[in-house]
Amino acid sequence: MFLTRQQGLPVNLSNALTAKPQVSEDAITVTVDSKGKISLNSKAVTLNTLQPKLQELIGSQPQVLVMVQADKRVNHGTVVAVMDKLGQMEGVQLAFAAEKSQ
Repeated sequence: MFLTRQQGLPVNLSNALTAKPQVSEDAITVTVDSKGKISLNSKAVTLNTLQPKLQELIGSQPQVLVMVQADKRVNHGTVVAVMDKLGQMEGVQLAFAAEKSQ
């Protein structure tokens, strides 16, 4: 799922013709900047602390939308590693942030 979103840290998002406006204001944002630095709701985290910090935010919610904003210049392997960590967590629904192509 590709969603557009104007929240979180500034990154140069990839373009997608299928990008749609975000549907949930409760979404949590994970940002990967052009240097591979990871942020969770605009707060710096590492790959190793991503899961426990996200679990703190989720609390007892059965499901939560996590919006991944990755700079289009970031190494693909870094994004895959972040997605893998997020995908291991129960109740996490993933979406990708993208700019709407014209």
